[in-house]
Amino acid sequence: MTIEEHYSDLLKKYGDDPRAVQLSDRTTQRRRFRVLIDPFERRGGGRILDVGCGLAHLLEYLQENGVDCEYTGVDANQDMVDASKEKFPSCHFERLDIGRQAPDWDADLVLCSGLFNNRREDPQAFLRAALRNMYSVTRRVLAFNLMSSYVDFIDSDLDYFDPEDVFRFCKEHLGPLVSLRHDYEVKPGIVPFEFAVHVYRGGGACRRRICEGVARNVAGAA
Repeated sequence: MTIEEHYSDLLKKYGDDPRAVQLSDRTTQRRRFRVLIDPFERRGGGRILDVGCGLAHLLEYLQENGVDCEYTGVDANQDMVDASKEKFPSCHFERLDIGRQAPDWDADLVLCSGLFNNRREDPQAFLRAALRNMYSVTRRVLAFNLMSSYVDFIDSDLDYFDPEDVFRFCKEHLGPLVSLRHDYEVKPGIVPFEFAVHVYRGGGACRRRICEGVARNVAGAA
């Protein structure tokens, strides 16, 4: 079964519900949105591109919290796109595989939540291609989250990423202004099992200049 077929089955089973986009409940979904949207809210409104928009629950969150924006959603699953169009006929939704192509428009905030969770044949290649495509149409900030390798439990159906590797890729191949948050709890009292990254537009990529040996010596001397 493909990932697209998997989500179509979830949509048929759960309807317009966070479980249809493989999330446990509305509360944890909103906590993720709050972390990802924070820089956009602090810097004012603009245009948002929601990649892997699912059932446009992000748009519901934005409206509930009075966030002023122009919203566009894209998803690789046509059933999700059709359902979102029915819910929000005045907004633009489009089928698009971000791992294969970039949208033909840009946005102040390009955001995706949960896009990289499902097990893929080559998750690193998909992640890098998707991030390059998303950043290419980002005017102000790219925001995304990933399952972390720093966990106390592994689900064989999910992909996990090393935060340091992701941070380095963003710094070296996207832009120099990168923040990584691994301090928030989606489920209070449970070891944080995901992290969020924000890549801000500004300047060219920045490669690490210090050698591995020196980095180890500095860390060891602390």
